[in-house]
Amino acid sequence: MDDVRLVKSIAFYRSFHDAADMLDDDLRLRFFDAIRLYAFEGIVPDISDDEGDRMLKMAWTLAEPNIKKSMDNAINGARGGRGRKKSEQDPEP
Repeated sequence: MDDVRLVKSIAFYRSFHDAADMLDDDLRLRFFDAIRLYAFEGIVPDISDDEGDRMLKMAWTLAEPNIKKSMDNAINGARGGRGRKKSEQDPEP
């Protein structure tokens, strides 16, 4: 995912903070590492479905679509944004 190098920042939502507060220290660190590695390196975290990781998996499942959208927005913005829609284009003479 070479485009991920275009990502300079992502939105960090209050819900990420709230979810992290519900995790113990080890899981919280893994959650934050998952966010930063996914957003800035394109590395999808390997989160097992073990009993201890269920809270982490739930937090990641809820956060991942928001992080992905933030990454997509950053990549598209670095490329100049989306093109004009047909209705927004200058009328032909």
